[in-house]
Amino acid sequence: MKHSLFYISILFFILSSTLQACIWDSDTLKFESEGLPSVVDTIGGRFKKLPDSYYQFRIDRLKKQKVLSLFDYDDLAVAYDRVGNSKQAIETILLKETLDKSNFSVGERDDIHYKTLANLGTFQVHLWFRQSLNDRDDSLLDQSIDNLTKAIVINPNAHFGREKVQLNLIKWMRNNPLLTDASTINQLVPVDFLNQSQDSRKLLEALQGLVVLGEAWDSPDVFIMMSVLLQNIYKKHLSALAKLRAIELIKSDKALLLPNEIDKKDLIKLLEDNLGISENSISIVETEYQSIRKHGDSYRAALTQYVNKQITLEKHPDINVREFWKDFQEPTPYIMKETIESTYSEGSILEYSLLVLLFILGMLILKSLKDMILKAH
Repeated sequence: MKHSLFYISILFFILSSTLQACIWDSDTLKFESEGLPSVVDTIGGRFKKLPDSYYQFRIDRLKKQKVLSLFDYDDLAVAYDRVGNSKQAIETILLKETLDKSNFSVGERDDIHYKTLANLGTFQVHLWFRQSLNDRDDSLLDQSIDNLTKAIVINPNAHFGREKVQLNLIKWMRNNPLLTDASTINQLVPVDFLNQSQDSRKLLEALQGLVVLGEAWDSPDVFIMMSVLLQNIYKKHLSALAKLRAIELIKSDKALLLPNEIDKKDLIKLLEDNLGISENSISIVETEYQSIRKHGDSYRAALTQYVNKQITLEKHPDINVREFWKDFQEPTPYIMKETIESTYSEGSILEYSLLVLLFILGMLILKSLKDMILKAH
């Protein structure tokens, strides 16, 4: 194969996590309308992540129907992919393409074609990395990028522009030289792309989308990228939290699969030595991290338990969305300790300092103008 083990391994994490957020089914708009959680909740894991039973119920229901609509095909294909059957997902979405669409307007047909391309491109990447290393069909990856590029041409603002970010990350991964050293964190991420972004906050939201709406919750790569972006916008303590999530993943063997000469322990040490906060803050932030992670795990466990119970009762949002969720009790929102709440405030010390400086300059200018007017009289 022309790809190195490093290249394949990194793409396994990046592409799988990235492209899940390009998926379209009947749940997509609902999840996106709920908005993204806070950065703290994203890092802690306090967001909705549905179990396989949810999608298997959908598969079983749709397979029993004699006739499927175009939208049913999207739901069925995505459900197959969610439970790990990307080959069946591709076959299903291609079958959708053969159906008559003459009753739809031109705009509606464009939207249908866009969703087909976005889903197909996603499934092709997933099938590619799910193949064994020796049997990987690299043409699947090329086909995927081609289909996703075409999808963006049709609908450039879908997923709030996340798809553009995702394709840029994929292209960086394809063109980036092999990593031979990891002496700095910037060597682990597309730092030029992250630093040159016109809107770091928008890019940060895109990465959050990969975690919340995709499969990047277990990707140390994405959390390291988030840490760099947070550092860029002076959220140093949030940046440290993102690094701690990456460290947790690496310690649990979801590590970046770097060349053999770079030991996992060295990678962990690199992140631990570069948290980017004062020594006095490290223990406080580490304690806070453990708290938000515990809260996130509790939330997800409660959600999974509730969904699985509803499925055993043969309840599902496809049948009655209000009935399905009406008894779900949201766990109490996590409240950070008052002593360090300011550490995670939206404004940084630098930002506040700049505001104060601008205020002082404004007052001086007003005073000067006032003096000039008095002298003129």
